[in-house]
Amino acid sequence: PPPPPTSNSWVNNSTSVNKEHLSISLLNQIKPMILKNMGNKSSGGVSIVVGVITPNGTSVSGYGNISKANTTKVNGDTLFDIGSNTKTFTTALLVDMVKRGLVKLDDPLQKYLPSYVKVPTYHNDGHNITLEDLATHTSGLPDLPGKLFDNHTYPTQQIYNYISHSSLVSEPGVRYKYNNLGLGLLGYVLSLKAGMPYRELVKDRILTVLGMNSTGIAMNSTQITTPLPDILKSRLAKGHMDGREVSLAFLPEVIQPAGAFYSSANNLLKYLSANMG
Repeated sequence: PPPPPTSNSWVNNSTSVNKEHLSISLLNQIKPMILKNMGNKSSGGVSIVVGVITPNGTSVSGYGNISKANTTKVNGDTLFDIGSNTKTFTTALLVDMVKRGLVKLDDPLQKYLPSYVKVPTYHNDGHNITLEDLATHTSGLPDLPGKLFDNHTYPTQQIYNYISHSSLVSEPGVRYKYNNLGLGLLGYVLSLKAGMPYRELVKDRILTVLGMNSTGIAMNSTQITTPLPDILKSRLAKGHMDGREVSLAFLPEVIQPAGAFYSSANNLLKYLSANMG
């Protein structure tokens, strides 16, 4: 990242520098790399949108089309499935709720789940998984069940059963291991504590505050609903896997805080700018 705007190493105060031109210049510098990684554009539908933040604002450039069928060029308002970037919204919620005094980082996960759900401890020594452990991928929980994505109606109760019958792979708070289940659980229990669905909690605490009106979740607890107004549906780019176009992947309600958001480059630049101060 560039030094802070006050740093003389970023802008020589004795020289007049057009910072807007600087951001455009940065985009031009990385354009060859972008086009190279897009591969054969003649196959259609492959697209990338890149945004640059400078001390004086942002610039966005889009490459490619929304899909094979829709040759509209992508831009800063095009919607994409942002996958695991969703996790950063979940941890931002945690920080916000800690600051509000609603939860504590060292609160045990067990405190916020129904009493019949038995969160495992390490070697039964009573070392509980905390909210901070979930946020930092150090919970020791096993990751998602292998058959999760084969069952698009994987209900909350089945995930509760999975947790109750799991063993920790490491001591909580000690070893980092990327974990979708842990981050999903974090967002889910924060929503339980707040008394509102995760999507509404993020909207209330982050999206509305920053004016991110092109960010959300296109599914409910059991299926993809794509509850998008037509004006948003027309902006949703197709995703790709193994060179094929794919639709949005369903995630069960408990796992949605780990990867269910869609957003646009313009919205994410607002979010990134806020996080950068």
